[in-house]
Amino acid sequence: MEYFSNAIKNLVKEGRDYIDTRMQLFKLNAVNKVSEIGSSIASTFIIGFIFFLFVIILSIGLGFLLGEITGKIYYGFFIVAAFYLLIGIIFYFLRHKLLKTCISNKIIKKINK
Repeated sequence: MEYFSNAIKNLVKEGRDYIDTRMQLFKLNAVNKVSEIGSSIASTFIIGFIFFLFVIILSIGLGFLLGEITGKIYYGFFIVAAFYLLIGIIFYFLRHKLLKTCISNKIIKKINK
């Protein structure tokens, strides 16, 4: 009888150890996924910020160039602003297709990876 009691105790202990190990593995996998997503978001923001600075400087230069061509500096900036307004309107109407779906799919791929 004592043999079965010890066997059950060992089985329960091994079951607890297994559950603890699985929980630790789950936690480590979750931390890995969160850090991977966080680093991906951070690198995307850094690259986006650099690209943003490039576009700003390019826009200023293009504004001056177009202003010189048209004869009035502010005309060049109005043309550049109108171009950005047009791009903004296009993005507004296509935001679900271009932005939301793309970002959602990337996050889902990172989580399932």
